[in-house]
Amino acid sequence: MYAARRNQTAESKVFYEVPTLSNTTLLRCLREIQLPFTEEDLMKPTAQSTQYLFERCLDLLMGVHTTQIEEVRDKMLQNVEHPEVHHDMLGMLLLYDRMSKLMLELGFADFNFRDITKPTHDRIVKILSALVNYARFREERLTTFEQISAAGDEIAMKRANLEQIHEETSAKLNQLKEKAKAEEPETKQKEAENEEYGRTLRDQKKNADSIHTQYQELKATQHHLRDEMANAKLTSSIEEESQAATENEATVRRLQAKIDTISAILEEVNACNRLLSDCEEGIKNYETLNRHNAINEEKIGKKELDMQELQNKEQYLTRMLNNLMQKMAKLEQQQEKKRENVQSDMNQAQQEYSQTSSEVSKMQQQMSEIQASAELLDQQINDIKTSLEVDVSNLQSEYDNLKAQFESYLSEMKL
Repeated sequence: MYAARRNQTAESKVFYEVPTLSNTTLLRCLREIQLPFTEEDLMKPTAQSTQYLFERCLDLLMGVHTTQIEEVRDKMLQNVEHPEVHHDMLGMLLLYDRMSKLMLELGFADFNFRDITKPTHDRIVKILSALVNYARFREERLTTFEQISAAGDEIAMKRANLEQIHEETSAKLNQLKEKAKAEEPETKQKEAENEEYGRTLRDQKKNADSIHTQYQELKATQHHLRDEMANAKLTSSIEEESQAATENEATVRRLQAKIDTISAILEEVNACNRLLSDCEEGIKNYETLNRHNAINEEKIGKKELDMQELQNKEQYLTRMLNNLMQKMAKLEQQQEKKRENVQSDMNQAQQEYSQTSSEVSKMQQQMSEIQASAELLDQQINDIKTSLEVDVSNLQSEYDNLKAQFESYLSEMKL
């Protein structure tokens, strides 16, 4: 049903061959798009029904209401003498101006003023076929346009939500960074203390291992000496036992001294063990702090990844928004250009109307002069007619006198 493109241009505009619809199809389509037109109006179109139909088409397809045309007409008639004379004609001229622009946009090039004032069946069928074709095409594209508009609104809403999420995430990330920055000196101090504890712990552990080794060696020596003393008691005599006892007393004193030394060493080992426990506790705390730091760093990394993803989404949405804004700007420029063209055409039409009004005034003045001349000529004709009637009457009187004289003369001749 849609128009097929024709390779023809006029004034840099492409026109189209529009399929002519049958009367039944045309009336059905007009009812579907809510345009009032009956079969009688189609078969025998009148200027009044056609003008009303064109006004409804302008309202439906261009958003130009009848009141707008009437406002322009009334404004143009304010500075015109005898506006009632030009009222209807100016309204039809404005309607023709709007309709011709609409038909040019539809690719219908030969729309003329007679299609409004003296419409015919064939012409009105062609014009309505073009209008119905465009209305159907516009109805299908309007759904796509509404979907794009709804998608644009949804994208704008998502962008606003993402911006809010981005702001909240940025605030949380800044708080975490500030907290980490504020805790950085304390963390470094804890790390230094933990390193110092670790070194001390390792040194003390080495000392403890050395002391424990010495203790084990002394303990083994003590057991060995006790075994030797037992063997000496069984094999030696009383004298030997007495001498051995004397020697063993010295040995026992040496061993007691070593035992005292070992006890002192054990106390130091216990103190080292307690210190070792404290160091292990410090190491556990350090490891816990490191785990917390690792968790915080992991969270910061995730937040940075989320931030990067949000920034990428924002850039994508910004590009889409810029594209939509560019399309809207182009549409606004086209609308502005159309408005400027319409305003220019209106100014030109107003100038032509002013010129026509001036010419009409001159013609009215000439008609008045011609009418006065005609009245004067009628008066002169009446005067000439009256004069001729008088002359004819005089001639008739003279003729009657001459006739009477002639008859009298003939009578005298007979006598």
